[in-house]
Amino acid sequence: MLVFSFPPDHVLGRAVVAAENVVFSFGSNPYRMFAHPSDKMAAVLERHGLSTVYRHRGALWRMYGAVREPAPESAGAEGEHVVR
Repeated sequence: MLVFSFPPDHVLGRAVVAAENVVFSFGSNPYRMFAHPSDKMAAVLERHGLSTVYRHRGALWRMYGAVREPAPESAGAEGEHVVR
């Protein structure tokens, strides 16, 4: 499962990301946040064969969980998934 979290897609969410980047720069922290549109992030998952199976919409943060279903020939004896 691939899980990622991100700020909400609205003006306030983008403002919070910008403010945090300013704070990081004052502290000489090289880390920077990027707020990409959630629909475009979900589209990248789908293009790479993942399906979104979990979405959490909290007041301050969002989260997606995605999985890739294995090919039928990769199932184990009892149906468990086998990593090759």
